[in-house]
Amino acid sequence: MDASSLQAETESRPAAEPQPGDLTILVIHNPVAGFWQRSKLRIYLRALRKTGRRIIVRKTAGPGDATFIAAEVDPRQVETVVAAGGDGTIREVADGLAGSGVRLAVLPLGTANVLALELGLGFSPHAAARATVNAREKIGYAGLVDNRRFLLMVSAGVDARVVARTSSTVKRYIGKAAYAVAAVQELLRPRWGGPITALVDGAEISGDLIIVTRAQRYAGPFIIAPEADIRSRRLYVIAPQGRGFWSMIRYAAALFTNRLSTLPDVIVREAKEVVLTGPEGHPVQVDGDPMGTLPVTIRCDETPITILWPQDHR
Repeated sequence: MDASSLQAETESRPAAEPQPGDLTILVIHNPVAGFWQRSKLRIYLRALRKTGRRIIVRKTAGPGDATFIAAEVDPRQVETVVAAGGDGTIREVADGLAGSGVRLAVLPLGTANVLALELGLGFSPHAAARATVNAREKIGYAGLVDNRRFLLMVSAGVDARVVARTSSTVKRYIGKAAYAVAAVQELLRPRWGGPITALVDGAEISGDLIIVTRAQRYAGPFIIAPEADIRSRRLYVIAPQGRGFWSMIRYAAALFTNRLSTLPDVIVREAKEVVLTGPEGHPVQVDGDPMGTLPVTIRCDETPITILWPQDHR
């Protein structure tokens, strides 16, 4: 399937203005996708249309566009907005929908798909379509990083440098392996710069890596904060205290076996507000995407987001 056939599929119904009372679903997707992502989107749209819902598809034109599209949604006309993409696209859509009452659904088409895992949503487009029309509504909350919303995590240190180093073009072709390539390059650098400092509700913590999360999972299915829940208004700070190459290798091994938060030299703190500082120009990653540099202030948002959760999930 090529891009032209997907365009024909997504535009097979005219994007006329919806009328009040229509069960309208708006699908927002990033057109920069590989073959399998386009195929999944096409299968998903076909499955949705069989339910009798009115479907409108909007493509994003660049970074931040998903937020603008979602923010323009009229809740009297649109029942659900589907974020079709990776965690970054989902974050943008959630930012635009916050406080509107319009339901957020997810079609995972990204690399890590952490939010889909948090929701207990499978990667099958048929399962995603069923969840879109049958899932339960639950209220979730975003975090705020310098007044920009995020759903999952903010971090600075080794992983933020890896994210900043990872080529989006390479990631599109080899998926998660692109992060592995960038991680090896980063870990082999002779100098990493100064440590990251976190002011956690007034208490200072430092380390080569500091993660502030609202989600249980990190970098895919790996659990780093078992008590975290995006339905709550809590932050969790994960701060490994070991320094240097071999410590990072040990932490990576613990991460891959869901033991990172149990290590004796890893600080885990619940927090209301966190201020991250560090070397000038040090990158920050937000929900798997690079977003600015230190310093940043992180806290929980008070504005609710209506999220669709699969019926069989907690």
